Amino acid sequence: MFLQDVGKYYDQARGFEPFGPKVGQKDELLQFFNYECCFCGVGIDRKSLSQDHLIPMNKSALGLNAWGNVVPCCQSCNNEKQQESWKEFLAVKAGIEKPNKEQRINDFVLLKNYDPSLNLNEFADNLYEDVGQVAMTLINLRYRQAQKGIERLLESPVDKAAKHSQSSKKKVWMNGSTKTTQIGFINRNNQKNLGTRGIEGTDHGQSSYKIKCQITNCGHEYGSNGTDIFQRKCPNCQGGKPGISY
Repeated sequence: MFLQDVGKYYDQARGFEPFGPKVGQKDELLQFFNYECCFCGVGIDRKSLSQDHLIPMNKSALGLNAWGNVVPCCQSCNNEKQQESWKEFLAVKAGIEKPNKEQRINDFVLLKNYDPSLNLNEFADNLYEDVGQVAMTLINLRYRQAQKGIERLLESPVDKAAKHSQSSKKKVWMNGSTKTTQIGFINRNNQKNLGTRGIEGTDHGQSSYKIKCQITNCGHEYGSNGTDIFQRKCPNCQGGKPGISY
């Protein structure tokens, strides 16, 4: 991505449309090299065209995907050359035609004003170092997540229940949106609202509230839907309905 983006900018800075290649750009390559592989000389066309980066696009060579660094070749030469120096490869493939083909390639590089000495090492080294640090941060993050996932998987039902209970106890008790669902509200039957933790009640759209009986010597605590608080009776001492989970 880095070398492709830099190559695109390098093309634009030299006044070229960024190398795609589009059909017209393929034709330009083919025409300049007389529809021949720039290395071995075999005939090629749009369909058989392969493209080689004279300076390879890798972390050490830092060649760009840009005009002047991309040349037309056959599939066989592209597969063989890999990361080899193009001049050394040309000496093997072109034989006695090496001087002419090397001159043609150099003319193309010069025509497109591609500078083979373009040095991106400082920026690339910093980039790869940054990427490595970010990658390690993400790896460590995913590792910790995997650890937690394994721990949850291996937890016994008893441990899970205990954690759930502790988590529930830590939740903050909250007010509701009406007068009767406010913490501290006491209804006509002397039943006090202690708030909700957002747990769903048994009526549609209702939350469950913790209620405490204020009758002397009772103090029973139970759950109630928010809509029932105003008329709730204590299940323990007033014969009210059984409480719900809260």
